Amino acid sequence: MILLHELIRNSIRYCKSIEKRTLIIAMPFCIDSDFARELLEESKVMGIIVYGIKGKELLNYKKRIDYFNSKKSSWKFPSVEAKVLVYIGSNDEIGISMLFAAFNKDIREIVYIYKNVWKVESIKYTLINIFFDKVAGILKKIMEFIFCKIELIVIPIISLLGNKFKWFSLSSDRSMKKFAELIFSPYLPILSFDKFTKGKIVHVNSALACGGAERQVVNTLIGLKQLGTYNVSIVCERLHDFDDSDFYLLKLQGMGITTKKLKHVTFENMLDTKNLENFNQHFKKIPTSIKQAVINYAYEFYYSRPEVVHLWQDSTNIIAGIAACIVGVPRIILSTRNMAPFRFGYFQRYMKPAYMALSYHPNVKFINNSNAGMNDYLKWLNLSEDSFSVIHNGINRTDIKAVSIDKKNEFRQKYGLPNEVIVIGSIFRFYAEKDPLLWINTAAEIIKRSKNKNIIFLLIGAGPLMTTMQDLILKHGLSDKVIMPGVMKIPAVPLSLMDIFLLTSINEGTPNVVIEAQLSGIPVVSTDAGGVRDAIKNSITGWIVDSRSPIDLAEKVLELLDDKKSLVNTCKNASLFAEKSFGMERMISETLNYYGI
Repeated sequence: MILLHELIRNSIRYCKSIEKRTLIIAMPFCIDSDFARELLEESKVMGIIVYGIKGKELLNYKKRIDYFNSKKSSWKFPSVEAKVLVYIGSNDEIGISMLFAAFNKDIREIVYIYKNVWKVESIKYTLINIFFDKVAGILKKIMEFIFCKIELIVIPIISLLGNKFKWFSLSSDRSMKKFAELIFSPYLPILSFDKFTKGKIVHVNSALACGGAERQVVNTLIGLKQLGTYNVSIVCERLHDFDDSDFYLLKLQGMGITTKKLKHVTFENMLDTKNLENFNQHFKKIPTSIKQAVINYAYEFYYSRPEVVHLWQDSTNIIAGIAACIVGVPRIILSTRNMAPFRFGYFQRYMKPAYMALSYHPNVKFINNSNAGMNDYLKWLNLSEDSFSVIHNGINRTDIKAVSIDKKNEFRQKYGLPNEVIVIGSIFRFYAEKDPLLWINTAAEIIKRSKNKNIIFLLIGAGPLMTTMQDLILKHGLSDKVIMPGVMKIPAVPLSLMDIFLLTSINEGTPNVVIEAQLSGIPVVSTDAGGVRDAIKNSITGWIVDSRSPIDLAEKVLELLDDKKSLVNTCKNASLFAEKSFGMERMISETLNYYGI
């Protein structure tokens, strides 16, 4: 709550700095009466809109307070005049009818958070933007639903019909044919194998943001660099483009690993006039949305001439993979994500036919970091098992080094974490696929069912669901039980304070945080999410709960806390298992074998 109060105070400071004089502050959660009084005594604040107020009734301010409805899809405005509405949250939480209500109240501007900064807009402009965003979002969801349903129905039927109808699923796919005609064009590749530099390895990812895939990119690069045998570097399309796109940049630079941002270029310098004309006949058939990026990557590979390009995540795999085929890179490694892309919001129709075309190229190899992830891609692409390999994540042991008592005490003091409490924690991005609301609901069930009230929940991370999570914490009355310090570059300190690591994801590859928790000797309780089964020895180093019920998850956590002997044994097993199964040396060795250099 302290962080939330400060956020609201910052909104008022921001409005003062841009000379906005009369404000109504809307907060889609409950606040206590003392803080409500503090806000209403601010000279700029004419009124507030809240979900509820705890504590004493504020009779003197009754006309200046109003409320959201029970579902927070509409609000009432207090009987005051103001020109600016301050919304404590993101604008995508505000409905069109809510903005019309504000406009009818003669409010002309709205202040809200956009990409972690305050932004001010006219109500009219916001109305238009939200309307078109909602229409586009609805259309996108409808199309995704239709295509996913078609795939789920057609693929099993084709599989049952067998090889007799294999031509139907592959050869007649016009989209795949377009990609195949491009990467197998008789005018390609541009360069022969002997033109590439032996031992040169270029990794490619969209950015160096704070994420699990990015962590593995960094670990792989560092592991290869430390061998001292290979020339390793990384190229990112969106480096410096958004807030945390450089999260791991300093770490790589500190290891002497070259990091480049992709350049915007043309093809003319790579092909002579005759070949360029012939090549363009095929190139013009692929989606316009990816053409320029393909050209940019082709240019990069043409001039850097690596023996290996190792690509990470779906969009990069496809776009840079096509570029690498065009140039003729000898070894092209596609590291796929935790689950096939049709399960996520970034999915594009071209992805499946492009992947299928790439799967036939002799220079291309597919890998995944879990058996569950690999099997999901195989089923989606209708490929045989020999098309993929699994290389489990490797964790850098130095990132999970022993934490001093002074460091622990410093953290405890900063975030108000007493010594004698039991700490149940987690580290993840606050996105829908991680299901943070299930995590909060499980915490509520643990408190409700436990005889020991000396339990604190420590949740490290950030993301678009932060406000919704805070609201749910207030609803459950857990504001004094949940500590949320934000994102931390080195997770070792908070991890060292946890007694149990709780994960409630819907989809996972091989989750780094689960491995790191076990390396630290912390038992894990997790939902059955994708590659979690690869990362835990069930009932030995942790527990996988088959249901997504907060009650079932809470009961498993409490069962573990009540059985002290089992808890001690699990801690020992967890550390030994993680060290043996997810060491850096093993991952780097397997990766090099797969490179074939």
